[in-house]
Amino acid sequence: MTGAPDRLTVTDALHKELALDGLRAVAVMAVLFAHFGWFIAPSGFLGVDMFFVLSGFLITRILIHEYSASGRIRQGRFYARRALRLYPALLMTTIAVGLVGPPLYAGAHQWVGEAWISDLYLMDIARATGYLPHDVGPLGVTWSLAVEEHFYLLWPLFLRWALPRWTLRRIAYGTILAAGLCYMILAITILSGGSAFNLYYRPDGRSGAILIGCAAAILGAGVSKDFLRRSTIPVTAVLLVIIQIRVFGSTSIIAFTLGLPLVWVLTALLVLSLVGSQECLVHHTLSLPPLTYLGRISYGVYLYQLPVITLLADPTLHLRFAVRATGSVLIPIVLAVFSYELVERRFLEYGHRRFPRGG
Repeated sequence: MTGAPDRLTVTDALHKELALDGLRAVAVMAVLFAHFGWFIAPSGFLGVDMFFVLSGFLITRILIHEYSASGRIRQGRFYARRALRLYPALLMTTIAVGLVGPPLYAGAHQWVGEAWISDLYLMDIARATGYLPHDVGPLGVTWSLAVEEHFYLLWPLFLRWALPRWTLRRIAYGTILAAGLCYMILAITILSGGSAFNLYYRPDGRSGAILIGCAAAILGAGVSKDFLRRSTIPVTAVLLVIIQIRVFGSTSIIAFTLGLPLVWVLTALLVLSLVGSQECLVHHTLSLPPLTYLGRISYGVYLYQLPVITLLADPTLHLRFAVRATGSVLIPIVLAVFSYELVERRFLEYGHRRFPRGG
């Protein structure tokens, strides 16, 4: 059945939310701290799941807005915009690692192959199937990009089919059911003795976070704004505590059975709170210019942080801990600034001009 009455209820609030950029900044720094091994965020890997939820929320909101404005979803334009947004920085990273790594590091010849795997968005499958060893090089972080791209090959096609036929509520409930199935894949596999390392990178299980973000974008208009306003600070506090608890290690049973789904739901609630209530301390804090700018360049920071950490950890450099720590934080940010301002933004602006949304 087609349900026209509620199909267009999520088209408001598509305007840029600065606080969501600030949330991206928190997520990427949590991941960076976890990769460096700082005690401040031993479970900072969960920042990747925060990215997944944010991605699902924002992409779904864009696609539904496009359908509301024009009555269709042009997936060709969608894919073109994503390629122009993501590929420039990815190619710069893979080329740099593939060229610089082998001459400097013994055994880094495998990084060239990993560069190709990254460029083809196959790192998630390569790591989940064990094709690549556990001690994969600094391009291993591209597994999360691959999970997203595999998901977005299907999601616009599904919405294009479902929006004319189903109500938004029905789509949202189906999306939540799919997220529940992803969680069951994670939980059942880990509890039955499956490899936690391989499971961590599986796109079928990890897509649950993206689906929760998608559902939040669809159902957000129906959530009580008073509830969202009152829950912002408690939800933020719980998220920060989870990131700082070592028990949620990336290969622990409790991470897959409790940590991941908890972060999915809490991040979705926080995103809805930030979008629905701008008069709160958390919203004002995350909207501070340094955080919002860091959020805008977070893609570059995410790509560059592990190559930089790997370089500075080279024992032949004999760097003190303070130097490594400072460099591991500042150098990826500086590289991301130059990357965004000189390269990424130009491709991003071209994509919006050449492949506009809607219409």
